[in-house]
Amino acid sequence: MTKSNQDSAIAFDKDQEAAELVNSAKENLSTLQSGQVNQTLLTDDLRKSSSAIVAEDILSTPAMKYDKGYIKQCIDGLYYVVDNKNGSKPKKEQICSPIKVVARSRDVNNSQWGIVLEWLDKANTLHTWSVPIELIQSDSRKYRREVARRGLVVSTKKYLQDALDFYLNNHPIESLFVFTNKVGWHNNVFVTPDRVYGKTNEKIIYQPESSLNHGYSQKGTLEEWRENLCSPLGAQSRLNFAISCAFTGPLLKILDIEGGGFHMLGKSSIGKSLSLYVAASVWGKRGYVKNWNATKNAAEYLAAMCNDGILIMDEISQAEKNSLEDIFYMLSNGMGKSRSTADGGNRVVKTWRILLLSSGEETLQSMLRHSNKRHNPGMEVRLCHIDAEAGKNLGIFDSLVLATTPEKQADILTKLTNQYYGTAGTNWLNYITLNKDFIIAEANHIIEKFMHDYSHVKYQAYRVGKRLAVVAAAGELATKAGITGWQAGQASTAAKTCFDN
Repeated sequence: MTKSNQDSAIAFDKDQEAAELVNSAKENLSTLQSGQVNQTLLTDDLRKSSSAIVAEDILSTPAMKYDKGYIKQCIDGLYYVVDNKNGSKPKKEQICSPIKVVARSRDVNNSQWGIVLEWLDKANTLHTWSVPIELIQSDSRKYRREVARRGLVVSTKKYLQDALDFYLNNHPIESLFVFTNKVGWHNNVFVTPDRVYGKTNEKIIYQPESSLNHGYSQKGTLEEWRENLCSPLGAQSRLNFAISCAFTGPLLKILDIEGGGFHMLGKSSIGKSLSLYVAASVWGKRGYVKNWNATKNAAEYLAAMCNDGILIMDEISQAEKNSLEDIFYMLSNGMGKSRSTADGGNRVVKTWRILLLSSGEETLQSMLRHSNKRHNPGMEVRLCHIDAEAGKNLGIFDSLVLATTPEKQADILTKLTNQYYGTAGTNWLNYITLNKDFIIAEANHIIEKFMHDYSHVKYQAYRVGKRLAVVAAAGELATKAGITGWQAGQASTAAKTCFDN
């Protein structure tokens, strides 16, 4: 086969179908310039075709010489191609299904280098992962198992697997990303498991250490959540307060406020869990609410996943009594357990700053008493107890605004939390990252005004009041941002009602 014919045989990007696909991909891949790496890197149009994921590579990556032939990115996958000496059609063997090399990555200390990959599984779900270079250089079976677990189809032939190692290690991509396994603030940007908010000179990718369900998700629009679920709760002291708590986590670090939490206390069936579901709807569906029945290790991962956010935990009576004290202090101290690596070194200790929103029929004090653990007043400063009963003979409600009975109103709100969720948190983080200086100044003003009404409060009660003031500020600022649909002052009124209680 002549060189001209060979080029014609492998230049799939010159075929009509490929050319149209590539042109479409180029137009839509502008999101790569936005500084965000997330599940929406490729538009919905691109998601519809698994071949589109390699479109940019087809345009920019020449065939790579390897062994007796070359590796070529084609529309339907990555191939190892060997020319036949007799001039017949080249021998093509698929290395893997379509895969896109996005960038090279490293951590904030310019170590832990990796290669950022994207691919679509057979269900057309986009996967993004930064493969550690050390795995390619050592036991490459580990990274192949991981990409296969996430839906990439990789050849079982050893020499083709070696070709994939070579291709990834020697890909000419020059784009650089910073990866992090920690959610929350990174200078002026905010990282969540599915998105990076704010502008930065460096592209950032989130890569978790484990595959725990993070709970961040969206359904419906902000307008639907605001008008149907949130706005009617403006005058409901406990529910307003719970929603304001959900907005508070991202303010803690930028205001230099210590973490802590609130415990909704009350008898069964008055709406304690409902208040948690309503708060969770700011960030995701009801699965965002976790249970106190967790091991210390699991609680550590949950807290790290909610860094600079809110950790919501239901029913404290289900906690393991002998480990509750350790879990509580770990959550409130903001630091996990020190662990060693396989080679005897020390792993990076997980840290976090969170707002904890809890519920239960028992107090923390009574739970510790069951296990003969000592309780001290400092615990109630870190986890302030609030009566879930609003005192109006309506359970957690101050009034009936959606139904004729508390039970029916609770049912309606429960259904609404399953219909609309997650969009408020997305808009809140967009608002904060775009207006960070204003948020800091305005929040401090609201906090100062709130505490002015409690100038007589001292010591431990002052610390609790300061945390309530931050919750009030979060609610007021979310209202000013057009997220809650409440009237100005309603978040502060709800927080003061809870503080007085």
